[in-house]
Amino acid sequence: MTERDKAVFEASGYGAQGGFGKRPALLVVDVNYNFTGDRPEPILDSIRRWPNSCGEEGWATIPTMQELLTAARKKGIPVIYTTGGVRAERWDRGSWAWKNSRTSGPARERESNLDGNEILAEIAPEPQDIIIRKLKPSGFHGTPLTSLLTNFKADSLIVVGTSTSGCVRASVIDAFSENYRVAVVEEGCFDRFWTSHAMSLCDIHAKYGDVIGIDEAVAFIEGLVDDLFDLPNGTPPPAGRTVTARTGDDGGGFPREPRPARMGGGRETDRNAGPEHRDRLVARGTARSKRT
Repeated sequence: MTERDKAVFEASGYGAQGGFGKRPALLVVDVNYNFTGDRPEPILDSIRRWPNSCGEEGWATIPTMQELLTAARKKGIPVIYTTGGVRAERWDRGSWAWKNSRTSGPARERESNLDGNEILAEIAPEPQDIIIRKLKPSGFHGTPLTSLLTNFKADSLIVVGTSTSGCVRASVIDAFSENYRVAVVEEGCFDRFWTSHAMSLCDIHAKYGDVIGIDEAVAFIEGLVDDLFDLPNGTPPPAGRTVTARTGDDGGGFPREPRPARMGGGRETDRNAGPEHRDRLVARGTARSKRT
């Protein structure tokens, strides 16, 4: 940062510490094989097989994420992952094809049979965690993320993932726009471009959230009250068990609302009446038609 920019920061007031919320969720953005490749290797080698890979820089963040995940799960705070949801033949990639010359051709064959959208095994989701699939950079765009955070009564996010300048930044800005407090853990973010990574962290810290270190993040989580949240238990129903609606239920186990009385004659027509009743109604209607 130039001396001029430092002076502007100081004079303008940007970069103030926003602080943590009281009920945070941990958001892990797009740490899948598409963005790391299937092994740590220099980025120019990795992108030959995984065109969107950030190379070995991505793998270097895994210990930070593991430490955060351990702390979050120990305290019982929600862990939410995002990953891609594009179809295998990439029909729904949409505007992604406009800015990258390598996305316009057929899908590239790889020596690995890994699904590129699969989250790395080293930080794999556990049964109680939530996975959100998305088509665009922000974890909020076109997904139920806001609804889930409302359900958790969460007021803030702790964010790690990739790419810092793309999906992380977009998710942070949308979280800020929804009035969530945001903390981005610097050692837990990575990008294919070093300059974009650095400038995005600078912008985030200036306007949208706090960029913090792993030690500060873990200390905050460890200081929370245990089991603040009602998390999914991650236990599927027993195999073969079915739910049968009872008489008077709406099909989901809830009492059916009483049917409102019909306006006008004050009588409710039974849709399940026998054929004699239906015949009388038809005859009555036919008679009215002849009179008019």
